[in-house]
Amino acid sequence: MEAKRPELTAREQAYFEHVRMAKEQGLSLTAYCERLGFNVRSLYSVRRDLVEKGIVPRTLEPKKTQKKHSGKFVAVRLAAGGTNDAESVCRVRHPSGWTIECRDWPQPSWMSALLNGADHAAA
Repeated sequence: MEAKRPELTAREQAYFEHVRMAKEQGLSLTAYCERLGFNVRSLYSVRRDLVEKGIVPRTLEPKKTQKKHSGKFVAVRLAAGGTNDAESVCRVRHPSGWTIECRDWPQPSWMSALLNGADHAAA
């Protein structure tokens, strides 16, 4: 038995059409909207609604400048130095702007879950 997909509103259908046309033209959604004089925020608002309905995945395709790491961990070098209780030993800065500072090194499984968007990672 097939799972029933929710019906799309006219606005949601138009979103998918705009995304398809932007891809066909080789444009980002922002560039496509600028070309047509649309407000790109209105399309992103529709996308957010589609994410909440579970129709569109939560993650976006990484920006071109972010593709070189493709979500993988990168090697780091630790330098010896004195730290006191007020200093953090690990700082994670996400491209969206949030930052997490840890006083101790987090478990790799926690970091992986956090960076991959697991709901329970922040708990």
